[in-house]
Amino acid sequence: MKKKKFSVAKEILIEIFENSLAATGFFTDAFFEYPHMAKGNYQDSDLKYVKKEISRLKREKFVEERKRGDRLELVLTSKGKRAARKYHVLTCKEKVKDKYYLVIFDIPESERKTRDFFRAFLKEAEFIQLQQSVWVTKKEILEPLKEIIKDAGAEKWIHIVTATDISDFSLK
Repeated sequence: MKKKKFSVAKEILIEIFENSLAATGFFTDAFFEYPHMAKGNYQDSDLKYVKKEISRLKREKFVEERKRGDRLELVLTSKGKRAARKYHVLTCKEKVKDKYYLVIFDIPESERKTRDFFRAFLKEAEFIQLQQSVWVTKKEILEPLKEIIKDAGAEKWIHIVTATDISDFSLK
């Protein structure tokens, strides 16, 4: 039973995170009716679990409450936006048609932590390594990936190229 609650709550929160990024980063008070608007039938216990998860997200500083007029909104913090972008890239299944995104980087030794983080991130996001610092994907992740690079302060070392053809046919 706990697994079902966790997966329902996680599904709701992930959808809210993704929708809120698309809509300027705001949750609205409509969230508390959200389970009735979402796919499926959610029970009160699911909603209680989601509220508990929101409390945890506030405690960990992924979201904060703000009052706007007579409405109380949950707002993604910059930490929450970074986490949501990273999650989007890691879980994206949507593929671009007739395009590839090549990520090419040359991060200096003095920035080893950034380089190691970025290489591990690309691997975790299922990019395909063409060369040591050249990775490719067909996933639709261009915008969140640009933001992740910007958040890391690495835009001077990391470049994204959009290509229509790559000679390695195993990527298709």
